[in-house]
Amino acid sequence: MKKKVLARGVEVITYAPPSGFDPTAASAAELKRYGFPAYPEHPHARRYYQRVWRSLRTKFAYVRPTFRVDRDVVFGPPGVLATIRNVVTSNWSGATVNTDMLRPYHFCGGGFVVPRISAPTDGKTYHAGIWIGIDSAAQRQVLQGGVGCNVRGTASPTTEYYVWFEWYPGPSVRITNFPVVPGDRIEVIVCASPLLDDRPHHVGAGTLTYINRTTGVTTAVTVMAPDGFKLFGETAEWIVEAPTVATGQTELPNYGGLSFKDSFAMSSRTVDGAGTGDVYSLQGPRGNIVSDCRLLTPTMVRCAYTGP
Repeated sequence: MKKKVLARGVEVITYAPPSGFDPTAASAAELKRYGFPAYPEHPHARRYYQRVWRSLRTKFAYVRPTFRVDRDVVFGPPGVLATIRNVVTSNWSGATVNTDMLRPYHFCGGGFVVPRISAPTDGKTYHAGIWIGIDSAAQRQVLQGGVGCNVRGTASPTTEYYVWFEWYPGPSVRITNFPVVPGDRIEVIVCASPLLDDRPHHVGAGTLTYINRTTGVTTAVTVMAPDGFKLFGETAEWIVEAPTVATGQTELPNYGGLSFKDSFAMSSRTVDGAGTGDVYSLQGPRGNIVSDCRLLTPTMVRCAYTGP
């Protein structure tokens, strides 16, 4: 493993498994050494984990990640506007589950297909972040990772898709050598690593694993907590977000719809599916709901663009 300090003080660890490494045949010690999540003990979580890795047997391709700190885009906690049937926010659409300090979440995962986005109107850039994470509004921090995208123009649109992580309130960081395009099936696994860092006042770390089940490209990065923060593990999320940029709150592009599948959070005692939690809807600047969410099964939620 290799430790590195990025711009704005973001501390990470990267890994380089040997050629021919097979996560399905690796020991617990080998998985830990090369930054892979340990095999879960819970039967449902173990089946999910095995299914993901077995789908890559003929195309597994690990890349050691390279990074660029994003100085403009911020993916943050929800801006709650109302709580009626759903939680209505200015920036989140999706689902969350909650636990307590006695059984904190240490594993959160799921998958989605990267949507093809379009701009509802000309003249502005639309942004979206599709992510999975641990902790949220009550803790004023989120460890999260997923796919970001933006688009400008309707006749000849300019679009961008990328993989990122963020330990808010720290900056978002792009993984620059992990290619992703519309139609790719992406799995994101977020794991708490509270004992990894032994410095006082800087406790905790989290490891994010990204798997492109379409191409086989896989990577992992361990992120150190920002100064004064640590994971509480009280909340887990599956979210489509309109982030903020230097000029303020952005608007979502038309992303059609997407489903978070095989999505669950795990503590030492329980496994909670994304489809058993709370629903978040995103209200646009004109007061209408532009992105809604439905709970389809205990481990599947569906987000759909309903704007502009």
